[in-house]
Amino acid sequence: MLRFKAIFAFVGSFCRFIFLAVFFYQIPCYVLLKRGTQQGIIMSEYEAGGETMKPETIARIRRFSQERDWDQFHTPANLAKSISIEANELLECFQWSDTEYDLEHVKEELADVIVYCQDMLDRLGLDVDEIVMSKMAKNEAKYPVEKRQGQCGEV
Repeated sequence: MLRFKAIFAFVGSFCRFIFLAVFFYQIPCYVLLKRGTQQGIIMSEYEAGGETMKPETIARIRRFSQERDWDQFHTPANLAKSISIEANELLECFQWSDTEYDLEHVKEELADVIVYCQDMLDRLGLDVDEIVMSKMAKNEAKYPVEKRQGQCGEV
């Protein structure tokens, strides 16, 4: 049982990271190909341009579910499960190597996570900027730069 709780905690943390860092582009993450190798590089918002998802992309996500009448299955619980499942499929891309992975597969799994996150926002009537800015304010208070710069984990 303890092992299950540890795995569940890890999955929850990973999903929060994906949900906040990648989907909302508050910490823009763009993967580049470097010298023909598939090595991911996280860029700053200044280098990446700080883009957000375009309205036509959001409309296409919404239309996809509506046309198939899948909204009836998009309960918050089902969407949370789907986000977790897809985040684990993304993690599987890096199962045996941190530096060698199939970028196309990473992009597909990341897109699945993003789509389900948008579905969750819609279902709960949440404003992405509002919830991310609220969470970032909490993170900034919890991890002040002067105490946490260049450090990870518990101190």
